[in-house]
Amino acid sequence: MPFIFKSKGEITSSEYAQKYKVTDRTTRTDLNELVEKELITKKGETKSSIYFLFHKEALPLP
Repeated sequence: MPFIFKSKGEITSSEYAQKYKVTDRTTRTDLNELVEKELITKKGETKSSIYFLFHKEALPLP
């Protein structure tokens, strides 16, 4: 699944859910898995957390 991050290399969980048309639960699962794999990092502990790329080239674009 290609990931679209804003030009600044970040995305919120609500943006992810809207882009991929998935539930909040799926969004949390997907993003947490990417954090565990150290492909992205999370800032914040609430629904308004922001996820950042470690490296802009870490994830493929469509």
